[in-house]
Amino acid sequence: TFFKNKLWIVIMNKAKSNTAPKLVLICEPHPHDVLCARGKFAHNHCGNKYYHDLIKKNERDCALAPKKEKRIFAKQIVDDIRRRSPSGRFLKQDCNTKAWYEIDDKEIW
Repeated sequence: TFFKNKLWIVIMNKAKSNTAPKLVLICEPHPHDVLCARGKFAHNHCGNKYYHDLIKKNERDCALAPKKEKRIFAKQIVDDIRRRSPSGRFLKQDCNTKAWYEIDDKEIW
């Protein structure tokens, strides 16, 4: 089920900073997650299929929109993924631990 994911929390210490960012490593992505990876596993993942369906649904309108409005379509798709229950996340896999971690908005865009 969605909530049986095992989570490891690793505190990353940042020099000269009062607040250290938290990196949550995820053993197993849930079906609403979008996996930022290549290969059959990512391509066939439920969250990725949903993500690609959203892109296809918006493709025509986005192509016809002025350049300034194209980013709005991307934001709507990201927001739609995150509004799912449980919330969808955009994940990358750590090549050393093979655990997944959530990427920030800068990496998504």
